[in-house]
Amino acid sequence: MKTGCLPAGFDQFSEKILKEVFAPTVVGVPPEDASRGLVRLPNGEIRHYGEYFSRGRWEKCYVESLDCGLNWRMRPAQEESVGAAFLSPASGHWLLLDSNGFAHHYLGRHLVHRMPKLGTYLFRSTAGIDGPFTCEHISEREYQILRPPLHLLSRHRWLLPTQYRRKEDGHMVAVALLSDDDWATCREVDLPTAPRHQVKPPHKGLRWQNDACEPSVVELPGGRLWCLLRTSQDFFYETYSEDGGNTWSEGRPSRFSNTITMPTLLSLSDGRLLLLWCNTAPLPEPDHRVFFGLKENV
Repeated sequence: MKTGCLPAGFDQFSEKILKEVFAPTVVGVPPEDASRGLVRLPNGEIRHYGEYFSRGRWEKCYVESLDCGLNWRMRPAQEESVGAAFLSPASGHWLLLDSNGFAHHYLGRHLVHRMPKLGTYLFRSTAGIDGPFTCEHISEREYQILRPPLHLLSRHRWLLPTQYRRKEDGHMVAVALLSDDDWATCREVDLPTAPRHQVKPPHKGLRWQNDACEPSVVELPGGRLWCLLRTSQDFFYETYSEDGGNTWSEGRPSRFSNTITMPTLLSLSDGRLLLLWCNTAPLPEPDHRVFFGLKENV
């Protein structure tokens, strides 16, 4: 069992219990959205950030595990903390990206007051994950679903798959943000889109229309990048990059059955790939042309 840096609370009994886990096992409940609140510290401690309601107000917190995820306890987050920041292997800084508009809906509500202009911000700490953090406005775009970025092994580059809503028509646009200077600057590269769902056999009704969005990227051996995207089709769409994210192949249906839910691709320390996804079909939807509020998704 490869565990990397083990926390102080990990012992032979913990190792025995972990070796007996062969299927998903419930060990705790995260205090907030599970897609972007989790972080593993260099000492092996695992944290999941969020909020809890106390005496009429929301308080910042995190749950922590000191035995590789077997047991959890809630702790108050430091006032200067920004949440599940990521550690740069290049600079040793702790970094977090968040957008003003989307922070109201996910981890980041406590950061809104530090983001006065619309757009996306970079928070940086040289002192540790508990801060303090500086704050810099880096883009006019309000990027959404800002999960932890991928630090490429094949080159000194950060890659963050994300999305924004196009103002002209309201369609979602999936992009990759690339940074070669530890987020001092970044640039945007479009990811392929997918066709909109059409009502034709075997489908009998309208479906919530998602353009290709919520991308997830993993680096394959040799440096090739593989991206899966959420769509309104019957499968994730996939695309590949041979040049570190500068260009991407045309999107096509992948082997993974899925509709209108988010993929999460991860690379494990032993070289295996892990994909978390939901392969169930969506339930029939009301007629979008009749029900108020759904017409725009036709």
